[in-house]
Amino acid sequence: MKESNKVFLRMMLGVSKYLKGNEIFTSMKAIQDLEVKIDAQAAKIEKLIELIETENKSIAVAVSSATDKLVPQLYAIMKAEEVYFISQGNISMATELHTTRAEIQRTSHKSLETIVETVAKIGRENIAKLNAYNIYDEDIDVVESYLQQLVAASTAQDRYNEEKRLKRDELEALIAESKELLTETDMVVEIISLTHPAEYKGYTEVRNKKEYSELLFTITVLNSETGKPEENARVVVRSTTKKVKDKPYVLLNRVTRKTGEVRNNKREFDIYEMTVEKIGCETHTQQFTVADNTPLRLEVMLKKIEGMN
Repeated sequence: MKESNKVFLRMMLGVSKYLKGNEIFTSMKAIQDLEVKIDAQAAKIEKLIELIETENKSIAVAVSSATDKLVPQLYAIMKAEEVYFISQGNISMATELHTTRAEIQRTSHKSLETIVETVAKIGRENIAKLNAYNIYDEDIDVVESYLQQLVAASTAQDRYNEEKRLKRDELEALIAESKELLTETDMVVEIISLTHPAEYKGYTEVRNKKEYSELLFTITVLNSETGKPEENARVVVRSTTKKVKDKPYVLLNRVTRKTGEVRNNKREFDIYEMTVEKIGCETHTQQFTVADNTPLRLEVMLKKIEGMN
């Protein structure tokens, strides 16, 4: 979920609350109508965000479980077939099986369907010879059964992912509509900008409140082996074009906490060089450009120095 969507929702709710709390606005029919629309849109956005963030862990568990059952059994049959073909001098078939076997742990369920079909056919045609390696018809039956479990779980996962995608598209459309609605509200509120300057100023402050501002960029530091957040990594972001006292201007100099993240909301557009350092890890350096207000999310994979714990 984009943090900017949650920020936008908070801003909408803040605008609605401010308008409801001021008589000058509640007395205007146009504002009353806009309040109703804002509240309705905010409710829809909130509901969609909740649905998108709700994870169906059982589907992911089913896919993982089926994969964990299938792969070892399939590997054993393929290895036995490979050894058999080597013994028969059929090096090309053995090589093909070897190459395919190396991919089964990271291939898609659709590719696994084709692989299992081929391996099962080869196995049944040579089952008498494969018995010497403790591979029997029953083992092929088990692999085909596990494949069906994986196909069912993966199909459910694909359907679930598609539903999520449609919800995200719906959310983006709602956000776009709501931005137009707030622009319309801005225009109506501006009517009282000179007659009621204090109320108008209050409204603009809510619209531009710092806590509703989107983060310009977020940097997440991860362990390259585990993929988990790296704590106590120093992140320094320097300008490549600006200097202060003959040294590159430092936009950011922070240490990551448990989340592995550092954040920045300063709107300073530039080309930056980022350096990430941690004891026992290789230093990571890269450049990135901040050209507009579009929030950036950068991930850094820190590698451990060989020989260091």
